[in-house]
Order: sequence, then structure tokens, then C-alpha cells
Amino acid sequence: MWNARWLRRRRRSRCWKNSRNSLPRRGKSLEQKVADVAKVVQELTREVETTREAHAEIEHDLHQVQMKAGELRVRLESSVQRTIEELEINLPERYAEAKAAEGGYVPADINWEAVAEEIKELREKIHRLGNVNVEAIAEQDELEPALDLPGGAAYGSG
Repeated sequence: MWNARWLRRRRRSRCWKNSRNSLPRRGKSLEQKVADVAKVVQELTREVETTREAHAEIEHDLHQVQMKAGELRVRLESSVQRTIEELEINLPERYAEAKAAEGGYVPADINWEAVAEEIKELREKIHRLGNVNVEAIAEQDELEPALDLPGGAAYGSG
């Protein structure tokens, strides 16, 4: 029994000596693993920062697109309203009719530069006309009967 205890103690002592000798190697191995993990963490941190920057840039671009879409929506609504007021054409209604028609809406091939030039020329002509006295037409209609001469001849004819 004493021998068995002594053998167990001796084995433990050898294990301790072996483990004490292997501890520096294990420590170095663990240090190397920690260093490797630290490198991986550093690389992942860089990737996260790059991804965050890309995300921020994409969000900025998205915001710009949303702002542009809002501006275009307002311009479209304004153009539709002006068309209704100035030209008395209800564009949404006309578009719905064209879309419902057989074949749907198909935009015509239009020379937009020529249209823009024609609009410019018409605006210049209107500007040259100056202010128009709308009441003058009514006044003329009132005065014309008074200018008629007896016998059916109008004043200034003849």
C-alpha cells in the first residue's frame, strides 16, 4: 500500500514537472493565438469602418435622390396646374383617356426643339402686342351701331 502511494506521488510529480516544462511552450502558443485573434479583430474592425462609410455614402445618395424626386413631383404638379389654368387642358384626365384607349398611351415623335422655338416666338409676339384692353371689344360693340349711317352704309365706307 505504501508502495502504491509512493508510485502515485511519483507519477504526479513527473506530470507536474512535465507540465511545468510545457507551460512556457503552451504560454507562447496561447500568446500566438491571442495575437492572431487580435489581427483578425483588427481586420474586421477595418471592414466594419469601410462598410459604415459606404453605408453613409449610400444613405447620402438616397437622400439626394429622394430630394430630387420630391422636387420633380412638385414641378409636375405645378405644370399640371398651370396647364389646367392657362390652357384649360386637364392633363391627368387626358392621359387617363389616352392610356385607356386601344394600345395605351404612346408618346408621339415630337421635335421638342422646334416646339420650344415656336413657344418662344409666340411669347415674343404676345409681348410685342403689349397690354390688351379687354373692355375695348365690348366698347366697340356698343359704338358700332351708333356709327351706322342711314341707308345701311357704315361710317368710313364709301
